[in-house]
Amino acid sequence: MGEAHRKMLVFAEGIGGGKLVFGLRNPMDPVSELMMAFLAFAAQVESQSISDRATGATAAIRGMPLRWRGARPPYGYFPSQGEGDHFK
Repeated sequence: MGEAHRKMLVFAEGIGGGKLVFGLRNPMDPVSELMMAFLAFAAQVESQSISDRATGATAAIRGMPLRWRGARPPYGYFPSQGEGDHFK
């Protein structure tokens, strides 16, 4: 996709503190193509890892009996005592 639209990826601070540029404008630069593939793979792995952690945390919280009972609910919230008792 980047090759077709002649895109560049520029990091303000790369290795050694200088600007790091990966240009897909030059089709003869295999290093840029390799680095882009590596960064895309790392982004996919991190995305899946974040999703797994969020799903696991949500499942753990839902599994806790009476999450707020016996502890203070977050600021501004009150535990419901029954039907129609939403606001105090």
